[in-house]
Amino acid sequence: MPSLSPHRADILVVGGINMDLLLWADRLPDDDGSVWTSRPAERRHGGHAANCAHALAVTGSRVALVGTVGRDAEGTALIAALAERGVDVTPVRRTEEALTGHVVVSSLGGRRFMVMDRGANALLAPEDVTRALRRIRPSVVVVFDPPPATAVAALTARPPGTVTIAAPGGTLIRDPAVLRALDGVDWLVTNAPERRSMDALVDEGAQLPSTPHLVTTLGADGVRLCRGRRSVALPAPRVEQAGDALGAGDAFVAGLAQAVAAGTAPEEAAHRGQLLAARVLKVPGARLPHPPAPSAGRPVEGP
Repeated sequence: MPSLSPHRADILVVGGINMDLLLWADRLPDDDGSVWTSRPAERRHGGHAANCAHALAVTGSRVALVGTVGRDAEGTALIAALAERGVDVTPVRRTEEALTGHVVVSSLGGRRFMVMDRGANALLAPEDVTRALRRIRPSVVVVFDPPPATAVAALTARPPGTVTIAAPGGTLIRDPAVLRALDGVDWLVTNAPERRSMDALVDEGAQLPSTPHLVTTLGADGVRLCRGRRSVALPAPRVEQAGDALGAGDAFVAGLAQAVAAGTAPEEAAHRGQLLAARVLKVPGARLPHPPAPSAGRPVEGP
């Protein structure tokens, strides 16, 4: 693998890279479990970390992505598209041990169901992250949803002076080792269900992570930012004809990370996240459109 020059990226994002299959039906399945779709299926590029890195790149940040994809056609397409937008994909490892991760997103009768296969994402190792940290030396590290041991490494092995933003999701938040590693992160971002999961763990005797900035995203109800004992509610920006919310949370974290890297004050940084999330709500899919950018990553190999 080629070496990265120091400071090639200001922001390093850690976590999942997926191929998504989106399905729609006007109602829930019949008793036999089947239902016809109401519109053609769509295949989209996804993964929390990949979505976030994409949003950062197309809005002008120097960003690198740490993840794992299969040595298959889907993996090739995913990292090629990210590289085309300007994401440094050098730290993305390809493997023959598993297929690229897939998510089937079904919107049935107004309810969303997600069937997730981590695939190669489950093979992202702690050394993948520590290697990237040593080579890139970013000012901000964003940690999404790697395997628990890798999440712990990403949260605890950061160089001094690096700001860490954690958006680990409900499954990782319930992992005891990850919960302990979240203690002391600079920013912890959750949505409302994830925050309820954390509160339930506290009720069971766990200790809430100590963090200077705890953000809870509340969809149309905005964002709540807690700084110690001080809590501030930030109303959601008005969005005309909002579309699918898929990827909005990832864009929020991207906008937040971009602002934090620029030294923006906390409340304004959270608001910048809201503004970027609002932009994603206005377009189909989980990613912002943008003209191709010169690739910052390594050449993409075939499957």
